[in-house]
Amino acid sequence: MHTLLQKLAKLILDVNVHVCIEAAGCIAHIANGTKAQFGTQAIHVLPPILKRMKEKKATVLTALNEAAKAVLKTVSLDSIAPELLPFITDKNPSIRKETLVVTAFAITQTTLKILNKSLIKQLAELIIKVTSDSAAPVREAAYEALGAMQRVAGDRPMAPYLSDLDKLKQDKIKDYCDKCTGVKSSANASRPVAPREPIKATPAVASKKAIPTKDPPAMPAPAETKTAAAPKGRVAAPPW
Repeated sequence: MHTLLQKLAKLILDVNVHVCIEAAGCIAHIANGTKAQFGTQAIHVLPPILKRMKEKKATVLTALNEAAKAVLKTVSLDSIAPELLPFITDKNPSIRKETLVVTAFAITQTTLKILNKSLIKQLAELIIKVTSDSAAPVREAAYEALGAMQRVAGDRPMAPYLSDLDKLKQDKIKDYCDKCTGVKSSANASRPVAPREPIKATPAVASKKAIPTKDPPAMPAPAETKTAAAPKGRVAAPPW
C-alpha cells in the first residue's frame, strides 16, 4: 500500500486536472476502506493534497477536499498538526482557505483528550492571526476553525485566545460554534447546535357559537275564583 500511495501522491500534482481528480478519488477510497491502517501513510499523502489546493476549478477542489477529509479521519489531530500548520500561512490564499476548512473538519473529529491545552495553544495562536487575512474567504475559514475548537474544547479554554478579538470576530466565531455539527465529543454539549425559532402555538379552533334557545312562553297564572258570599241576614238553606 505504501508504494501505491506514493505513486498516487505524485499524481495529485500532475498538470492534468483529470489525473489529479482520479488520484484524489483513489486516495479517498483507500483511506475510507483501510481506516486506521492508513494512518501511518497520512503524513506522506496529505502534503501533496494541500499543495494542490491552489487550483481554482471547483471539481478539483471538491475531489481534493474529500480526499483530505478521508485521510484526516484515519489519524489523530495532534499527530497530523505539524503537516497542517505550515499550509495555514501559505502564500496562496486558496491553499490557506482550504487548509483551514479541512482543519475545522479535523477538529470536529477529535476528542477532548487529544484537543488538550497544548494543542489548543498551538492551533489557536496561529489561526487567530489569519482572522486578519486580506482575503475574506480565508478569514471566514479561520472563524469556522476557531468555532469548531470552541465547540469541542469549550468556552473557558478558548477564552484567553478570543478575549482580545473585536466583537464582530467574536460574534462570527460564536455563530460558527453554534452551527458546528458532527462533533465526536464536546465540552459544550448543552449548547444548541443552531439557533432555533420559537415554536408558534397552534391557533385554537374557534368554537361554534351556541345557538340561543328561547325560553318557552310563560303560562298565564290561573285566575283566582272567588266564592260568592251569602247575603247578609239570610242563612243558606242546607242541601238536604
